Amino acid sequence: MIDKIKSFFKKYYVALIIIFGAIIVDYGTKILITNVLNYTLSGKKVVSVDEIEVIKEFFYISYARNTGAGWSLLSDKTSLLIGITVIALGIFVFMMKEFDIKKRFFFSFGLSLMIGGTIGNFGERIYHGFVTDFLDFIIFGYDYPVFNVADICLVVGTISVLVSIIFTKENAFESKKSPLDNNHHSDDYHSEDKSIDKSIDKSNDETTDNNEKKNEAN
Repeated sequence: MIDKIKSFFKKYYVALIIIFGAIIVDYGTKILITNVLNYTLSGKKVVSVDEIEVIKEFFYISYARNTGAGWSLLSDKTSLLIGITVIALGIFVFMMKEFDIKKRFFFSFGLSLMIGGTIGNFGERIYHGFVTDFLDFIIFGYDYPVFNVADICLVVGTISVLVSIIFTKENAFESKKSPLDNNHHSDDYHSEDKSIDKSIDKSNDETTDNNEKKNEAN
């Protein structure tokens, strides 16, 4: 049992650092923003400060409660969102069997970020019934939906995994050859050798026959 635990941490310690790092930063920034903008977790606003201008007409720190997903999709559908999140987490955890930070960096790093970001929003949604968003950008005149650190982890993680699958040689889902496959290839190899040997023997026999006929003619 102890050996299995050691083996687990040896393989996944980098993933755990990334996952817990993402969760800590996500929750830390949410708590910080909530307090800075003078909101209590119970939802009672102390003073009317709900936006801080960082870069005029580009970047603002805004307090927003999102009861839905991105772009406020499925608002107030908390149970449905929790169900979807549980399924997504299950898929991500299943994919972790292919984790290898050295050989499959983009895939492993991205998947770890996706798990951290999913857990970050998932925990808050269960506890509060909503997700705290606070990063507000206006890009080319479009007021982009407010988001948080967990959302950043999900987007960056997804891009990283897609880069791994599409643009690099990190084929995380490459089929592993079984010993039976190797034996099959070995049998084929030996069969080819035997065929070559037979061809050589046949050629030698024909050469010998030709020499004998020439000697008889002489």
